[in-house]
Amino acid sequence: MSNSSDQLDLNTALNGSLDSNSTAPQPTHKSNQMGRWSFIQQELENAIHNWDVLESNSPKLSPDEEQMVKIKGLIGQLKSKLEQF
Repeated sequence: MSNSSDQLDLNTALNGSLDSNSTAPQPTHKSNQMGRWSFIQQELENAIHNWDVLESNSPKLSPDEEQMVKIKGLIGQLKSKLEQF
């Protein structure tokens, strides 16, 4: 019969823990909504900051790409001089 008393003690303990959880203050709908808005606001601020950082860091050109840009500029200058003739 000790098995049934152990079972009773377990049920009592479980029911007691459930009762204590049910009396815990539940967040209101308004506080949940405000929490979501503050989370969204924080995420947007982080996104804007990251955007600014990424925008300010222009991609570095490799030496080959830099030379290609120079060559394009020279070709553009030659093209405009040829158009003058």
